Amino acid sequence: MTERETLLLGVLLHDIGKFWQRTEPQKRISHQEWGRRFCEEILPAKWKDIEPILTKHHESGIYDKLVILAQKADRLSASERQKREGIKGDIRIDRLASILGKVSLEKNQKEKLGFGYRLMHLSLDEKCFPFRSVDENTTLIHEYRELWNSFVNEFVELPEETFQTYFESLYFLLQKYTWCIPSATYYSEPDISLFDHAKTTAAIAACLWETDEKDNFLFLEGDLSGIQDFLYTGANPQEAQKGMAKRLRGRSFYLTLLNESLGYGLLMELELPIVNMLWCGGGHYAILAPNIKIVNEKIKKFEERINNWLIEEFQGELAFNLGVVECSGNDLKTFATVLSQMRQVMSNKKKRKFSSLRNLPIFPLKKEVCPVCGCDTDNKGICDNCRTMERLGELLPKVQSLSLVKEVLPESENVFPFRQLGLTWVLGTSHSGKPGIDFSFTSESFLHPGRRSCGFKFVANTAPIVNNQIESFEEMANASTGVNYLGILRMDMDNLGTTFALGLRDERSISRVTTLSRTIDFFFSGYVDKICKEFRHIYVTYTGGDDVFILGAWNEIIEVARKINEKFTLYTCENPDLSISAGIFLCKGKFPIGRAALLTGEKLKQAKVFNQRRKNAVTLFNHSISWEKLNKIVENGEWIISKLGKNAGISRSLIYRISQLYKQYSSEDKIHLYWVPKFFYMLARNIKSNELRAQLQSVIPSLGDELPVWASYVALKTRNLVKK
Repeated sequence: MTERETLLLGVLLHDIGKFWQRTEPQKRISHQEWGRRFCEEILPAKWKDIEPILTKHHESGIYDKLVILAQKADRLSASERQKREGIKGDIRIDRLASILGKVSLEKNQKEKLGFGYRLMHLSLDEKCFPFRSVDENTTLIHEYRELWNSFVNEFVELPEETFQTYFESLYFLLQKYTWCIPSATYYSEPDISLFDHAKTTAAIAACLWETDEKDNFLFLEGDLSGIQDFLYTGANPQEAQKGMAKRLRGRSFYLTLLNESLGYGLLMELELPIVNMLWCGGGHYAILAPNIKIVNEKIKKFEERINNWLIEEFQGELAFNLGVVECSGNDLKTFATVLSQMRQVMSNKKKRKFSSLRNLPIFPLKKEVCPVCGCDTDNKGICDNCRTMERLGELLPKVQSLSLVKEVLPESENVFPFRQLGLTWVLGTSHSGKPGIDFSFTSESFLHPGRRSCGFKFVANTAPIVNNQIESFEEMANASTGVNYLGILRMDMDNLGTTFALGLRDERSISRVTTLSRTIDFFFSGYVDKICKEFRHIYVTYTGGDDVFILGAWNEIIEVARKINEKFTLYTCENPDLSISAGIFLCKGKFPIGRAALLTGEKLKQAKVFNQRRKNAVTLFNHSISWEKLNKIVENGEWIISKLGKNAGISRSLIYRISQLYKQYSSEDKIHLYWVPKFFYMLARNIKSNELRAQLQSVIPSLGDELPVWASYVALKTRNLVKK
């Protein structure tokens, strides 16, 4: 190993002794001593040069350059730890506290104390959600032992062909097993995981190596402008409809790959390790880099090169924004100032697209125009880019892995090169033997021998497949219960920017912000897709960061939205300051999907201004309502549906007349109470059963302003039932 490699690996594993330490009841042996045992008994011989970093990173009077760098990185990373009040913590009792329970804006005036994580490897199991521990004095030694033994069993299987292969695979293995372990508990609040502390410390160390120990850093953030138009706009809706399901999914996933390619490409350009990617998801990424001359020069050239390529490839439809903010070691502790500065930088960048270009390139017009995207092309019919998107969307639901190759490969059926970034993505496992990372779509058994790094990535790829073909939008609509409508769902988290800017109050350190981003992305990138797999006719176009865009049978879409909200509430420790809003739009299967997506976006905007902009709502049938009201509407609607029919005593026409009666006596701001006696009279004339009549007299008036939504739900759910 080189000295730099020794530093990076040593710092990434500098606290591994804490993991092993907590499996035993003895309190006298330090985690540094457990780190020494780890080096002697478990670590392969070729990596044992890291032992001084593991054993001496808390000692004074050290003259070893690498240990000194590790100590400084550890101090800068650990300086963020919040002193805990009262008695000391206990490493064998304290669970990692959920960062989501600490978010406080307006409603959550008190932290959701008592919510912690089980000690288990990271997966999409709901057991990975935070839970309220009943007995806070229960020892966790048994849980630690089970987790440690599983970790060691996989640790010895890490591929060792090259340092990069070993380091990157170890990074994902540590994420899998140490995401739920508190990094410190004695004197600190246990709200930063061992993984996030190790990752942040290693990223700082990588920068200190380049700056000769000076704590001069650059916080970089990259994202894309023009995503909405890129996803949803079609030049000719009729032409665009054919193959639109695959193409829309492909375009969405292409943006995900492009964003990650930009992140990994910039890491390669700056010669930084994977730990320096602080987060990547939801259409943007962040990197911690050393503030030195050559890095600043490379950043400028990178942004200019990428924007030149985007203009040529997509004719200005997409633009790359790369923000740069200088920061010190102290800024890493109080990261709020850095984030505030970055928001201003990115706002200015987005107002001045392509401002990084010294000269705007000029490209000659081509002979034809693509009937789908409207871009110039040399070929008649659909352009090469649209065909690529369609191929990508068709393949994604059929694979369970994805490979990043750090070289450009020839394009083929499942190979998608990004030539300007020197990267290639392969759907499925790459057999090229070229350096890169093989990502499994599950954290289970993701390691394999070879020259390539191993990792995992939660990718949403749910799609209804029949006879090895993805259902068309029309087929999904025809599979609905009741009316043959397609449902489009768009959701996102409320107040996301404010949550990052203010939600952690004075505790907005770099590790906590990184943890918050990773924790939110895990739910949307991973768990939402798991929910969708429970339904038969659901097509996930995109879910990641904090956004959701799903299509499917309209009745299933409503159920998916309800379940996502229900699980999100549990995942966020029932924190009233963390919520999601949604817009649902219904249309026929042949309705232009780009137009439908935009209209659904308008519904989402309506939900965001619901109840004096308190959000936490869903817009359905042109009405914005709370999630609690939606649940009540569906429950009462299903009860009414069970009573429909000649033998049950309620007809569809009666539901329609009740709805019309309500509309007759209601206006935008009030409802005239005359409708109640008329409603009772209507029931007396049409419902013979005294028991059923009494139930209806109780249920329907309680719906209040949501009665039209309930009536629409029942009417659509019961239409065509006889035919079906």
